[in-house]
Amino acid sequence: MAHYLLNFTRKNAAKGRSLRDQASELLAIKLWGIGSNAPNRAALAPGDRVLIYVGAPESEFIGHAVLASGAHEWTSDEAVRYPGDMTEGVAFEETALWPHPVSMRTAMPGLDLEKTNPQALFFSGVTRVTQRDYEAVVAAGTGAPPRRQPVATEPSLPPGSAGSVDLDLLFKTAEKLKRVNKPSSLSEYDTRAEFIDRYLEALGYTELGDIQRGAPVDSGTFPDYVLLVNEQQVIAIEAKKLGAQLGPKEAGQVAGYCTNLGLRWGAVTDGRFFKLYDTPVVGVLPEERLVFSVDLADYRDRDDFEARIYPSLELIAKTELASGAGLERRVAREAIRELLTQPTSKTTRALRRELDDSRRIRLSASELSELASELLG
Repeated sequence: MAHYLLNFTRKNAAKGRSLRDQASELLAIKLWGIGSNAPNRAALAPGDRVLIYVGAPESEFIGHAVLASGAHEWTSDEAVRYPGDMTEGVAFEETALWPHPVSMRTAMPGLDLEKTNPQALFFSGVTRVTQRDYEAVVAAGTGAPPRRQPVATEPSLPPGSAGSVDLDLLFKTAEKLKRVNKPSSLSEYDTRAEFIDRYLEALGYTELGDIQRGAPVDSGTFPDYVLLVNEQQVIAIEAKKLGAQLGPKEAGQVAGYCTNLGLRWGAVTDGRFFKLYDTPVVGVLPEERLVFSVDLADYRDRDDFEARIYPSLELIAKTELASGAGLERRVAREAIRELLTQPTSKTTRALRRELDDSRRIRLSASELSELASELLG
């Protein structure tokens, strides 16, 4: 019996849905697509144990499984059930989807992977792992105390100073959110007062003039919040009641506000889910301009909250938006990823020519895209 990590990346994913949701569906149908050239493919055998990992931007373990087969071409029944365009892969005998994922950042300290692959760059969809690492990650995902070190967080300003992040308040507000038994019982006003206002306070918007509520736009409507840094509007936020739909309509609504106000960043939130958009992106629908989406109730404990939830929220903290460098870097990273993994992009064509000219390496566009996806995770 061997142990492996199965890596689900954007290359194999449909647009507009999280990697975690799509990988979860594969666990539910007990099938996992694997390319014919994937390293370690031939070694997979019934009874092997596998960790299910989704790559960037999520970079987290979501479950584990036991193989019922080695890699093979889909049977006619499997081909009908499999949702993607892969024609071969493995079947699972048993699967477990964890209630809360385990981020690579949380899991890595103490693992053998920390020494052999400290950057967590998986160059294949199938990676061999040690039994020790497999058991440690499964223990973390299924509720046993994970072996990890506390995550240190350093506010950009000294604690208590104007604009600094109050991580204690942020976590306490998220804890209160998890105690809400009937989300539908809260009005939008309650949602804003009990949760959204507290998040903004925790993120450093505590001074008079940091927040405009109901700032008018030319259309006669107004976003619920506009955040200001150094007296400059930086982000518009549309608030909904807890449990409300946050879909294409709401993305279009906040994009319209940003267009009228001349703002780049816009967000929608119901107090639990927070979605941030890069609104000036042209040629795509508003909902496809998503920079990140975070579920403030989807964590196990404080360490997990700090490792997986806080890094995204920190990008819109007052101290961070003073420069906007964090959000710029996040957007640039995903843009580079997309350019390198699209077979038809100019970047891919240029890289193929460079590889051919300088290294005599000749790859098809799809081969280069697949290698880039594996490299980026």
